[in-house]
Amino acid sequence: MPLVPVKCTSCGALQEADSDNAQEKCKSCGASFAVKEAFLLFNKSYSSQTPAASPARKPAPERFEDRDFYVRGSVLIKYAGPGGDVVIPEQVRVIGEMAFAHSPVSSVLIPESVSKIGWRAFYMCHKLRDVTIPGSVKDLEAAFYCCFSLKTVRISEGVERIGENAFQGCRALTSIFIPKSVKTISCYVCDDNGQTVTNSAFNECPRISDLHFAGERFEQPFIGTRWWRESTEEGVRAVQEEQLRKKREQWKRDGKCLYCGGDLKGIFNIKCMQCGKKSLNRGPQLPAETDI
Repeated sequence: MPLVPVKCTSCGALQEADSDNAQEKCKSCGASFAVKEAFLLFNKSYSSQTPAASPARKPAPERFEDRDFYVRGSVLIKYAGPGGDVVIPEQVRVIGEMAFAHSPVSSVLIPESVSKIGWRAFYMCHKLRDVTIPGSVKDLEAAFYCCFSLKTVRISEGVERIGENAFQGCRALTSIFIPKSVKTISCYVCDDNGQTVTNSAFNECPRISDLHFAGERFEQPFIGTRWWRESTEEGVRAVQEEQLRKKREQWKRDGKCLYCGGDLKGIFNIKCMQCGKKSLNRGPQLPAETDI
């Protein structure tokens, strides 16, 4: 007498019944039910049930690892490739601090998926020659510190701020494009005691000469660069003053007029033979004696 699972047709209680019997009594309510009918009811109820959905699990952070890149989640932690021309994976959202530090990369393509470049991410990449900053990076600060071979920087429309020390020490940097979206560029500021409060975004970049502005024209952050000396009134005047200062130092050593460099005449009332102005320069300065 094989037992089969059944479901009471009166109260719905689950139980077992002898398949050889035509009728059985429910152990819960005492009502009689046809075994075959109760067995079919059980099967119908069981097949319509679906297992309870398991609670949703939080997806584990995606990892992407190969020979060149180590990415955790969407953050590029470290580049360990052979250098050369590098294309950053599209899945990267953040380039971490010091991610490319000291690496031998020569050019880097940063995708639009990147929204942040960490502090000194490209610190001392001595072979890096050119780079393009995508518009998805709104704020750029201290990322390309001391990239001595960096010559060309292309900043895409969308970047809003170039912060302190963004390109500090990039001594070979000559060409840069500033888009209309850029509203702020960090410049050198010191307090009343001469202590530095903020540094320029382009501190120690003297060779910048090819500089283009699509929008606002910024001059102060580029003080001391070749572009500033040749393209701004203040810079041209500073160059002329420096040249005149050096000339006067030489004229003083040679016993010439300090106004025009002409020859002087007279003993007590010394005048310039060229411009006629009186001069306090009383002759060439003899070199200081040295101990033998």
